[in-house]
Amino acid sequence: MDSPKSLQPVVLPPTTDRASKLKATCHGFAKALEAPPSPEKLCSRFFTSSPKITEHGPEWARERLPFLAKTYSGSDEFVKYFKTLSEVLSMKPDPAPASHQFAVQVDAFRETEDESQENGHVRGSGLVFVQGGGEFKSVKTGKSWKETFVWKFSEFDQDGKIGHWEIWADPLSAWNAVSDGQAEAGA
Repeated sequence: MDSPKSLQPVVLPPTTDRASKLKATCHGFAKALEAPPSPEKLCSRFFTSSPKITEHGPEWARERLPFLAKTYSGSDEFVKYFKTLSEVLSMKPDPAPASHQFAVQVDAFRETEDESQENGHVRGSGLVFVQGGGEFKSVKTGKSWKETFVWKFSEFDQDGKIGHWEIWADPLSAWNAVSDGQAEAGA
């Protein structure tokens, strides 16, 4: 006698759907920053072959914070971002946010310069946002501060590797920390 259909085993979809893949990559990257390997290893493990990093901030602050207001494009530039950052600041990150704190939007739109559809947007490859924090310290002055920042990950490839990492942090605190107390010219 056959068992009723309602008693048949349920086959669940695989847990490797796109949202889970993007979240796992970004969470893994955040965890890796707790005891970071070399930038080259971070890049090859979590990022596409053409990664981009943008740390947002005012262009005028680049005099003291040269990693701000610029997009670093490509693997060599990825490494250069970390080198430039480490010459100015050191960071002790808080523990990575829990996986459930990473907000994922799989069908996000993104703007491109060369492909236009629907008012300059093309179907994106996903967005992930997360809020993190850490203690930062000026290499030059030794001044430190605690801050919260937001990361946006986008332009993922088919394997879920990150194409673009954007950072919104606290450039004013960084500016004040790297300041040696000298009055600004013209102030």
